[in-house]
Amino acid sequence: MNNVKMSRNYDLLVYGENNRPIRNRPDIKKLMIKYGFNPDKPIIVMRKQRNGQWVNEIIDGQHRFRYAKELGIPYYYKISDCPEMTVIEINTSQKTWTFENYLGHHCGLGNRNYAILDEYVKETGLKLSQAIAILSGKYTGQSVSGNILNAYRNGDFRVHDVLFAYRIGNVVQSIKKHIDFSTDRSFVIALAKALNVDGFDDAIFAQKVKTNFSRMCKQTDTESYLSMIDAIYNLRNKKPLPILFSATRLAA
Repeated sequence: MNNVKMSRNYDLLVYGENNRPIRNRPDIKKLMIKYGFNPDKPIIVMRKQRNGQWVNEIIDGQHRFRYAKELGIPYYYKISDCPEMTVIEINTSQKTWTFENYLGHHCGLGNRNYAILDEYVKETGLKLSQAIAILSGKYTGQSVSGNILNAYRNGDFRVHDVLFAYRIGNVVQSIKKHIDFSTDRSFVIALAKALNVDGFDDAIFAQKVKTNFSRMCKQTDTESYLSMIDAIYNLRNKKPLPILFSATRLAA
């Protein structure tokens, strides 16, 4: 425990401005109630200037610090001797960050692209991984590529076709009360392919789903969903739109 210090002064440390959002962690609290603060896992802090004053900013251990303060027990901390390390580098050397962790971090840095992504997820109800692919303009039906993920983690995520992304999100929102698979990955992929077909009318499709939802059921793959979308959209259409055929050609 070299250079590890103990303190009961909860004003000594400050939360990191760009760290992960603090959330409830009853698992951590339960262990700390039972065993106290583990001195072998001190809070990692970094000396930083904030508003012209030097502060001890928490880089790792903000949840443990929160519960130490809440429980009124002493905590252990260590000032980092690696000031060049970023918050992400320090944390990922110890634990895996989730998509949500990176989103909160980069939103905290004021990155507008991540703020748009965050707003899109909240408004559409789509999964974050889906939203990353859709807003990046790379929603081809495969898993999010390694290049996109690396860019996302590093703060280099860029929003592309916002209008098309919201077309997908708005259709999902309009039909989700009628079918329980509106956010399934394969269905959203099929929907995106259908929306790319020239002449596809979003409002007509939403109305067809509303009046014919009993004909729709969960499928196992994108092609089956696309075929179902074609069938529902063209019910009683005098001039059927070749959705399946056209979407397949566009993907070729």
